[in-house]
Amino acid sequence: MKYCYNEATTLKNSTLERDIELAEKAGFEYIELWLCQIEQYLETHSIKELQGLFDGRTIRPFAFDSFEDILFSRDYKKLKEDFTRACQYGTELDVHNTVMVPSVWEGINDQYSKEEITEEAVRVLTELAEIARPYKMQLAFEPIGFEDCAVRSLKEAWEIVQKVNLDHVGLTLDVFNEYLYCGLNDIDDIKMLDPKKVFIFHIDDAPVLPLKEYKLDHSDRVPPGEGGLPYRKFVENLWKTGYDEAASVELFNPALYAMDAQDAINHCFTRVKDAIDFTR
Repeated sequence: MKYCYNEATTLKNSTLERDIELAEKAGFEYIELWLCQIEQYLETHSIKELQGLFDGRTIRPFAFDSFEDILFSRDYKKLKEDFTRACQYGTELDVHNTVMVPSVWEGINDQYSKEEITEEAVRVLTELAEIARPYKMQLAFEPIGFEDCAVRSLKEAWEIVQKVNLDHVGLTLDVFNEYLYCGLNDIDDIKMLDPKKVFIFHIDDAPVLPLKEYKLDHSDRVPPGEGGLPYRKFVENLWKTGYDEAASVELFNPALYAMDAQDAINHCFTRVKDAIDFTR
């Protein structure tokens, strides 16, 4: 697998320019760019200057994060407009993956049946995929295990992706997000996946807590090896399917936000390297 850095990890103590520079310096081969960082950069720079951030560098942009609450959207027109703009950025930066997150709000699974949620997910992903097609953008659908997420499990998300049945609609897998559902008692479900349909893999860890005690802001995430989640078995199962793309460290940890960005990124690289080097 490839070393990948996700900008979420220093979202509050760095910039787009610094993330690219420091992630490459640390040893990362790829970077997941946050769309909010891109939009902020473009307030004072041109798209050509954005492209120029990668000139002469070995690190390459891998994916965009993220579109959230995409199901039963309160402003579907804006979602489509924003997604179209992201696809245009993808053309300029040679990025072909975007994380798509199902809706998370209190009571959503009481308000809608599983059948209604599946139908909505298939509809939205299919329609957004039509927008994405000319830009060669892939949609990476990411289940989140919190009880108030519309699509919580890997199995549910995989069934939805199969129903969409388009080459450029697949999955984002995330150790922490999958753990939130049932403590990764379903970890062997990874083995049923087609590795060509896993577009993005987020590697992370967390202390072992009762599932309902994890914070909704994901601040419990820690670098791999610093918690108690079975991240290594997760990596092993995914690698055995044939997946050999990026393993991207995505954290939202206040302790990392309080560090110097270079120190935080260097530390994360060491942890990711230790976690995935057996696959290289």
